[in-house]
Amino acid sequence: MFRIAKVSAADEKRGYFVLELFTDFPEKLLSVKDIDVLIQGKLKKLAVEEVALRNQQCIIRFKGIDPSADKALFLQAELFLPDEMLETLPEGYWYIHDLIGSEVYKNGELFGCIEDVLRLKTNDVWQIRKTDGTEYLLPALREYISEFQPEKKTLILKEGAEYYED
Repeated sequence: MFRIAKVSAADEKRGYFVLELFTDFPEKLLSVKDIDVLIQGKLKKLAVEEVALRNQQCIIRFKGIDPSADKALFLQAELFLPDEMLETLPEGYWYIHDLIGSEVYKNGELFGCIEDVLRLKTNDVWQIRKTDGTEYLLPALREYISEFQPEKKTLILKEGAEYYED
């Protein structure tokens, strides 16, 4: 399973939840009849009544769920789809869930671990927890990457300090 969104707000008047998307393919949600939702640490399969993409937002209505009554329970709930719904990406592109948790090597040494990927307008930025416990932000640019092995969760940065500084 992969995380595709989380509930960020409730439109109690219209009966929808507003989603924060973690995908470049939000149209995947338009065809689902049910979806796995992580609510307070428990994974539940919920029937989907309606999904719509409107004004750069995604809204969803679950069958039998009332946003006005269940708002507190659903806020920050995460939505997951099965892996078989993943799009095949072109070479050199990776899913965020493949990057998160990957060990990062710099100049042949373990540098840290990717904790998060920040989605910015110009490019993504990898949030790395260095081996000394400090946080390091690295722009996700091809010129910094020697190799990424998603199956091993290993990212190797190109040799040389001219690309990044401590």
